Amino acid sequence: MNPGGTGARPARARRALGPGATRVLADSVRAPRTPPPWSPAAVDAALRTAWKEFEQRAEPWRDAFDGLDEDVLAETAAEARAFGTEPASAVDRPDPRVVLLDRTSCSGRQDRADASPSGRVRPDCTSRELGGWLRRHWYVPDVNREISAVSRLGRPLRLIVTGGGTGGHTYPALTAIRALRSRLAEANGALDVLWIGTATGLEAKVTASENIPFRTVATGKIRRSANPLRMISPANVKDMGRVPLGVAQARTAVAEFAPDVVLGTGGYVAVPVGMAARMCNRPLVVHEQTVRLGLGNRALARMATRVAVSSESTLQFLPEAARATAVVTGNPVRPEVLTGQGDKAIQALGLWGFDRSLPTVYVTGGAQGSQQINELVSEILPWLLGHANVVHQCGPSHEERLRERAAVLPEHLRTRYLVTGFVGPELPDVLALADVVISRSGAGTLAELTALGRAAVFIPLATSAGNEQEHNARHLADAGAAVALLGRTAPDTLQDAIGPLLTDPARRADIARRAAEHGRPDAADRLVDVLLSVVDR
Repeated sequence: MNPGGTGARPARARRALGPGATRVLADSVRAPRTPPPWSPAAVDAALRTAWKEFEQRAEPWRDAFDGLDEDVLAETAAEARAFGTEPASAVDRPDPRVVLLDRTSCSGRQDRADASPSGRVRPDCTSRELGGWLRRHWYVPDVNREISAVSRLGRPLRLIVTGGGTGGHTYPALTAIRALRSRLAEANGALDVLWIGTATGLEAKVTASENIPFRTVATGKIRRSANPLRMISPANVKDMGRVPLGVAQARTAVAEFAPDVVLGTGGYVAVPVGMAARMCNRPLVVHEQTVRLGLGNRALARMATRVAVSSESTLQFLPEAARATAVVTGNPVRPEVLTGQGDKAIQALGLWGFDRSLPTVYVTGGAQGSQQINELVSEILPWLLGHANVVHQCGPSHEERLRERAAVLPEHLRTRYLVTGFVGPELPDVLALADVVISRSGAGTLAELTALGRAAVFIPLATSAGNEQEHNARHLADAGAAVALLGRTAPDTLQDAIGPLLTDPARRADIARRAAEHGRPDAADRLVDVLLSVVDR
């Protein structure tokens, strides 16, 4: 088709609208047989016409929301589903799961928003901003149609999951599997899963413990360097030679399993599987956890049916061809993390010496601990305990040394300090108890802390792939939703950063509130919506 002809113009409109709004608005954005010049003004007019049609189609559900106040409307999608009941005569109407996630304008400022005819807030902004606003706030999957499509299969839904190597790629996929299985069970459906990964990655252990069928393929890793010449190393050349083999193995696995949809969550192993999904004409959903795309997801984004990202800031980093398929879902968070109780942490960990009139700080460097964070906290520990209670998860290999340091503290300070190598099932309760968290800034940590609305001081891991932890931390810090210690960090730097959060409750509450605005506790449900939306396409 001639890219300059009429057939290209609806496609451009769809890209402006974004994938979340396309299903609802596509019929309204049609090029006439003899179209006028496709100017920004014409696009803007088409978008506003589409908005009016959207309002008309949403009319049957208006009463379901008018009785709810703003706080209820701002709750998560999972909670908001309970407020709608579908009329028996509903045909081609939006599902009651249409959720107004927040009532802000394109710029995030209330002063730029005006009310739409239904009473909801509609932004007064340009066509590009309006398309982005729709994509972020009005993602409307037709869930009834999607569940019906699954029901017509007459068998369990088949899902291939690929991704792993680290927890950041593995646990979001596992959470999505659990959420999808639960969603299908509600409709008397079932799920068959095959996870394709590497034998040495974390996914191999996770699938074994979850009884998920697992298959391996060959893959290669690119060892990055600031000097491009160093990337042409024997190890990189050898690993890149393994990619064709991995693609062949993955294609065999995809063809044999015949999935209804493939979910890739990043890591090098996702690349051959994603390519195999495209070769076998299977729908591919790519999920990115970090602010900037990893190398694997960047390669797959162009061929994906849908690209799910965790942050609106990621949209600008997507390849141009992938932006039309992108939707912001957030990063799936384990449900149990959101249900902790601080009093249970006191009982489970025996924190009877904690002064509940003081804020509580949770220090963590991940399961293995962080020597850098441990040293920084140890240097300011007497001062820190003068202002707060501290739960310090230091990693098993650092525990003995930190206990020795704690033993010389004065008694009244020592009772406010718990050092432990590992926090297990008590983690949700510890997070509920904490007022401030000192931690790395991996994608999973950010997702959990923002979903909970916790003030945090992030100390990014300098050696993270693509410097992703610094990008993650900077993203929240720039929004006033966290404190980020970037570059070289000293004990006095940490003390200066955390001091105001401990001594000024209003400042701590403001950062926590801003963090919660970035949180998406319903991210797993949103990702499931995306997976179901591509089934039977």
